[in-house]
Amino acid sequence: MSKIAIIGDKDTIWPFKAVGFIVYTIKDIKDANEVFKGMLGKEYAIIFVTEDVFRQCEQQIQEIRALPLPAVVVLPNNHGSQGIGRKQLQQILRKAVGSEIV
Repeated sequence: MSKIAIIGDKDTIWPFKAVGFIVYTIKDIKDANEVFKGMLGKEYAIIFVTEDVFRQCEQQIQEIRALPLPAVVVLPNNHGSQGIGRKQLQQILRKAVGSEIV
C-alpha cells in the first residue's frame, strides 16, 4: 500500500498528521538530507517537502523526480512562500506541455 509523507519543521507539518500523512519533523535543516535518505524505498507514493527542505535536498530530489515514484511536491512553510514550489510547478508544466502556461 502506498503512503504519503511530509518533511519539514514541526509547526508547518504537524497538522498533516491529522489527515493521515506520515510526518517527519526536522529540528535543524541540515538534518533534512538524512531524513530524506531514510525515507527512500519505503513505498511512498508522494513525499511533500517544505521549501526549506527542498533547498537543502535539491540534488537528491531532482534525482528522485526521474523515477516514477515517489512524486515530490514542494510546499511553502508556515512563514509564507518563497516561490520555490511555484517555480517547480512551472518547470514541470513547461516540460509536459512544451510551453509556459502558468
